[in-house]
Amino acid sequence: MGLLRNEDGISEVVGAMLILMMLVLYLGMLQAYEVPKWNEELEREQFDRVYSDFINLRSDIEDVSIKNIPKTSNLHMGIRYPERFLLRNPGPGAGGILTTYPLDVNVSYTSLDGSISYANYTSNGVTYELRGVSTFPKLVYEHGITIRSFENVNLTDNQQGLMVNNEIFLPVVNWRSISASSIETESLNIKPYNTTISSTKNIRITLSTRYPELWKELLKNTQANVSGDRIIINISSYIGRDVLLPIVDMPAENAIYTGMIKFSRSSSSPFEVPPFSNSDPTQPNWPVIMNISLESVTTGDPVYQRTHSNIIAIVKNVTGPSYIHADLTGLSRDTNSLAYNVQPDYFPSNNWSLPNSNTVRWSSIEHPDYDVGSTVSIALWVVNPTNNMQYYTERTYTRKNSQPYWQ
Repeated sequence: MGLLRNEDGISEVVGAMLILMMLVLYLGMLQAYEVPKWNEELEREQFDRVYSDFINLRSDIEDVSIKNIPKTSNLHMGIRYPERFLLRNPGPGAGGILTTYPLDVNVSYTSLDGSISYANYTSNGVTYELRGVSTFPKLVYEHGITIRSFENVNLTDNQQGLMVNNEIFLPVVNWRSISASSIETESLNIKPYNTTISSTKNIRITLSTRYPELWKELLKNTQANVSGDRIIINISSYIGRDVLLPIVDMPAENAIYTGMIKFSRSSSSPFEVPPFSNSDPTQPNWPVIMNISLESVTTGDPVYQRTHSNIIAIVKNVTGPSYIHADLTGLSRDTNSLAYNVQPDYFPSNNWSLPNSNTVRWSSIEHPDYDVGSTVSIALWVVNPTNNMQYYTERTYTRKNSQPYWQ
C-alpha cells in the first residue's frame, strides 16, 4: 500500500510527457504549415526557371525557322522535393505536363499570272502546366508568342511579330500530338523545314487560335483582324512581293519541325531569292561573312543610341564591296527598296585580291526605338564571282535594357 502512495518521479514523468507532446505538436505544425510553404517556394523557383525555358524555346523556334539550322532546347519539366527528416512530402516532387494542340494555318495567294494557289498547314500550340501544391498559370506558345494563361485572364510580355509594316512572319510548328508528364529535364530537338518561294501580288492567311481576345489586342493596329477563334490576315495590291512557304514532310522521328511563312517585298538582287549558300570550304577562296555584330551607335544622345545601330562584320575572299549585301528591312522596318541589298559604307582596306580578309561596316542604320525584348533579324550574303560561290546567313538580335542594347 505504501508503494502505491509513493509519488517519487511523477514530476519527471509528467515533464517528459509534456516535452514529448510539445515536440509532437511542433513537428505537426511544421508538417501542416511549414512543409507546404517550403515546397511552394521551390515550386515558384521551378516556375520561374521553366518560364525562362519557354522564352528560350520561342527564341530557338524562331532561330531554326530563320537560319535553317537545327537546335536543341532544354525544358526543366519539374522539381524533386528534398528529403525532410521526420517530415513527409506530399509526393516525390512537382511535375510538369507538356501538351500540344492543333492550329489550322490556311494560305491562299495570287501569283503574278493570276492563278490562285493554296497551302494548308497544321501547326501546333504548346502548353506547359506545373502540378504541385501551388497554383500557377499555364504557359502557352502560340503563333510566335508566349502566354501566361490564368483562369480568367491571359497575358503576354511579347509584342506580336505576325505583321510588321504589312510584312508577315509566321512560324509553323509541327510537333506530334503529345501529353508528357515528367519531373526531369527534357531535351527538345528542333529541326528546320525546307522552303519554297513564289512571287505574288496578294495573300490571305487564316489562323485558328485559342486566345482570340489576346490576339485582338495585339493586332489592333495592323491589317489583321480577329473573328471568333480565327485570325485573318489579308494583304492585296502588292505586286512583286514574295511568299516564302515551308515544305511540310513530317518525318517519323520525334522532333519539332518548324519553318517560317514570310511575305515580304521582292528582291532587287540579281541572285536567287532568298539568297542561297553554295560556298564550299573545301575549295580555295571560298567566300564567307563572319563575326557579325549589331551595335548601337555610341554617341552622347541616348535617343540616337536607341534608334541607330552599326553592323560590323569580317568578309573573306570577296573581290569588292559591290559583292557584299545586306537585307536591313527586318531591322529598319523600312519598306523602301533602299533597305534591301545594301552595300557596306565602310571598308578600311582596298585589298580585294584573292585571298583576302576585310572588316566592313554598315553605319548608323536608322530603326524604330524598339521595346526591351523585341527581336529583329538581318540577312547578309557575299559573293565571289570568280568561282560562282555565294555565302548567305541570317542573324537574330534581341533588344536589351542597357548598352550595347543588342544581344
